[in-house]
Amino acid sequence: MKKVTYLETRFYDNGAAFARLWNAQPPQEKDSNKYDMYVDTIGKGQNYESLEKWAGEMEGSYLDNSQVIEDLQAGKTVNISHLC
Repeated sequence: MKKVTYLETRFYDNGAAFARLWNAQPPQEKDSNKYDMYVDTIGKGQNYESLEKWAGEMEGSYLDNSQVIEDLQAGKTVNISHLC
């Protein structure tokens, strides 16, 4: 069985953006008029092969992106506004 991780990203109307990793499908929420929520899958044969591939598509330096990856893997909700 393939291990799949779910990456939830939220883009708020005020310009803020946050990301969080889940081991299962994130809970469905009612539609919000304050943000747009997206869920991508991470793993072999998924939306992104790895978090590094996802981060590579973001703006920002390698060091910014590597810190984001570390924080996501540590279970934190990460502010990614500076990378969007």
